[in-house]
Order: sequence, then C-alpha cells, then structure tokens
Amino acid sequence: YSQTALWIALPLILAAAVVGCDKDTDLASDVQPKPSPSTDVVQPAVAPAYTGPLVQLQGTAKEIGIEHAQDLDDKIQTLHHKYLDVYVGSGAKRFIALGAAKMFESYFLPEHLTEIDALANRESMDEREAVLAQCFLDLSPMAAACSTITLPASAAPDHVARFGRNLEFRALGVADKYSTVFVYKPEGRYKFVAIGWPGMIGVLSGMNEHGLALANMEVSRGVRMPGAMPYTLLYRTVLERCRNVNEAIDLVEKTPRQTANNLMLMDATGEIDAGSVAEQARHVEVSFVLASRVDHGQAPAQDGIGPQSLAKEFLARSGHFFVGVE
Repeated sequence: YSQTALWIALPLILAAAVVGCDKDTDLASDVQPKPSPSTDVVQPAVAPAYTGPLVQLQGTAKEIGIEHAQDLDDKIQTLHHKYLDVYVGSGAKRFIALGAAKMFESYFLPEHLTEIDALANRESMDEREAVLAQCFLDLSPMAAACSTITLPASAAPDHVARFGRNLEFRALGVADKYSTVFVYKPEGRYKFVAIGWPGMIGVLSGMNEHGLALANMEVSRGVRMPGAMPYTLLYRTVLERCRNVNEAIDLVEKTPRQTANNLMLMDATGEIDAGSVAEQARHVEVSFVLASRVDHGQAPAQDGIGPQSLAKEFLARSGHFFVGVE
C-alpha cells in the first residue's frame, strides 16, 4: 500500500475494532493474545570516554616517585598548600600531625617509602610533609560516608559485571578539581589503575591487571595512634599483590590494620563467593562491629568493644566486608 492509502485505511480499521469490542465484550475479554517473541538484542553498555588527567608511572619505586613529581609538580604544590595545609591546620595541630607522620614511616612497606622519598626529594619537600599526604586521612575522625554497589554478570542483561562507587570527600573547593587517573606499572608487582590526587600514592578506588577491583567506604570512627600502615597504602598493596577476592581478603586479614573502613571487592569473574568471604572474615578480631550494607550503613564509633563477627546475611547480599582494626 502507498503511504496515503495507509493513512486513509487506519481510522477505518480502528473504528471497526472499537465496534467489534462493543458488540462482544465478554468474548474479547476472555481471549488473550499470545505475546510475540522478543527480537530485541541487548547491547552492552558503552562507558563514556574519559577526558581528564591521566598519568602513567612505571619502573622501580624510586623511578615512579621521580616521574610522579616531574609530571605533576605544579599540581602537587597547589594541593599541598591550598588543600593539605588548610585541612591539617597550623600551629600545634600541624606540629602534632607531622610528628604522627614520622611515626607512620616505620609501618610503610620499603617500596612505598622509597617512592615517597623520591617524590619528596624531587619536589624539595620535607619528607614528613610527603608522608603526611599519605596518612592525613588516618589522622582524621570520620563520619560514615561513601557508597558502593556491585552487580555480578548474572544480574545484567548484557552479562557485564558492574562496580559503582561514590566518593564523599571533604574537598574544600580544591581537591575535586584535581582528580587524576593513575596507571601504575611497578617493577615486580601487579599493574593497576587508581583514581586519586597528585602527591598521594595510596588507593581509595582502583583495579589491577587481573581484574581485581576495590573501593573503600568510611565509617564513623575516631583517631588512633600510628600502629600500622595507612589504609590507602594497604589497599594499594592489595592491588599490587592479589589476583582475586579471596587473595585480597586473606592479605587484609593477615596484615595489621590502622583504620576501620568498609571495603568493597570484586574480581574478574564478576562473581563473589559470599560464603567463602564470610567464612574467612568471621575470624577477624576487631574493635568495631563488622556489619555493613551496600548503602554503607553505620558502624558504632566506640573503641575496644571486643571481637565481633561479620553479619553473614549482609555479606551474602552485597559481597563486601568491614575492615576492622585489632
């Protein structure tokens, strides 16, 4: 039929259908048309292209530290003076913070301390100032913040696993303008990608070459005396040394922990063995309740309440666990 004939015939067809329904309403209501099979093909989601700052760092720890400083010199200085100095404060507050940073140095892995030393030397910066950029979050009281969500491949029509997070962070109108994607290729360790800031070598969100991804969420907590590596460096260590969720949990459980967090993990399979995670994590003795949800929930702010076990129900739903402190 021509397009004109179709438009002429369409009202007549619709009118006939209405009349037919009026004459035999009962019959029409009893007969249900069979649904036609869907021919829609679900296309995989396409992530928007990233157009922000991207820095690639590779080599030995010293080479990475020097390259980091060379590539981001001005931004490191800007963040140091306009953000870190303001965040930490001056006078007695700064004196105490620098003293605590010096205490943290003995808990850094040798390769991380070498990297920070190289960065500080290239920037002509006091080493304590460079270390403070790695541990200032451990020295800050926190309220519950950030959210994550993971969906296994089986939950997506295109069979692609999803890992999402939001970062609730005290930006002071500065840090949010300097977010940077880092591609690390450290000698003798796994390659990984992380989202962070110039001058900060730890990880809050990242994924390594084996597809192991992680993101932390803050919980209500106070400040503890330095007694283990800063948590951003612990999470970087996970990406540098682990290939999957089970290895990551094993490393976190065996490593002394400075600061309580919620931690979401997903590996390349897109699936998380919640039973295995819960069984291993049940034996971690901590000073905070080990219960969390995807909506990041709340954790009590008191210290020293004794060993607690993970809420297995929450783990089965979300596949993430609480990183407690001993």
